[in-house]
Amino acid sequence: MRYSQFKLTEKNLDKDRLKKIDRITRKLQADPDLVDEIFKQISTKAKDIEGNFINRFVDMLNPEKTAPEKDQTFADFLKKYAEIISEVESTTEEKFAFIGNLGKKSYVDTAKLMKPGKSSWDSWLSPDPFARKLFDRAFGDPRLITDNKGPGEAALAILSPDIKLALGGAGDIEIKGKPIEVKASAGMKKGSGGGRLTPTKNTLGVLQAEDVAKYLFPQDKVQQQALVENYRNCSARKFPQFVADFNLDSQQINGLLSQIFKEPTIQDMVAQVSKKGKNIDPKDLIQLSIYNYGKSQNDEHFLMLEKASRSSFYFDIDNWDLPGFGYGLNVFGSDLRSTGQTQIRILAQA
Repeated sequence: MRYSQFKLTEKNLDKDRLKKIDRITRKLQADPDLVDEIFKQISTKAKDIEGNFINRFVDMLNPEKTAPEKDQTFADFLKKYAEIISEVESTTEEKFAFIGNLGKKSYVDTAKLMKPGKSSWDSWLSPDPFARKLFDRAFGDPRLITDNKGPGEAALAILSPDIKLALGGAGDIEIKGKPIEVKASAGMKKGSGGGRLTPTKNTLGVLQAEDVAKYLFPQDKVQQQALVENYRNCSARKFPQFVADFNLDSQQINGLLSQIFKEPTIQDMVAQVSKKGKNIDPKDLIQLSIYNYGKSQNDEHFLMLEKASRSSFYFDIDNWDLPGFGYGLNVFGSDLRSTGQTQIRILAQA
């Protein structure tokens, strides 16, 4: 073994240190057991140094020192943030500089983040190298995921005093006071960002084909059998044909859809869609599903984040049909986990 294997050169070592490394190398070659002993001592020293850094970071992250930034106090995140900051591959000076800027500097361009449609992370995330490394490190870190906070919320919130973790009520985060529901994916598969829009309990009716058949044709066994055989699962795309095949009138359609999309404040919308009969557009049903979800929990603004493609998608409850927005909906069917709930995602090609 030569000292060059330590990745040290004459450029950053004086002659005295080079001699010491050469002596250490010869000692290790003569007595290989010393390698374990030296490694143990270095590891212990490194842990002590890291522990001291974390304690200093925790002190610097005190919300009194970072005001108005105080997201680090959410759900005992303080030490977790400190640990993650210490783990980022960067210099100590950069880490202290970042903490020193908390509450004073935003590393997120919130206007670009909230631009309707699909965006690249690069368009709204600061070019600051440490901020980018921290966001990548924190995004999806299990230490920052709770029952009501997913993989992206805490990573965003620590980067800007304009972004705060929502404490109950609408949204997962607040951007300049506006509540935003976040759907994020930390997986490495593109197209996985988004999620299922599952509304608040008691505002969603989950119906199987048998339930629909008995409701529409309570006395007609032949029609019941035909419906179950041909429409075991009925997607939003198939629904107009379903209406036409069974010659359903607006009253029947309204009765069916109101059992699925049960949020009281959207029943006028359900009635208006039902009047279209066989001319119902699949997007009408997507709109009902999004409204059923949003209105049931006071969410009208949404942000999807996908780590695999480093892309985001922002939309409002009334403005979602934009390039790059992927969706799917089973109006009724056999999968009780997803029926009546729109699945949304970011498309690879906008």
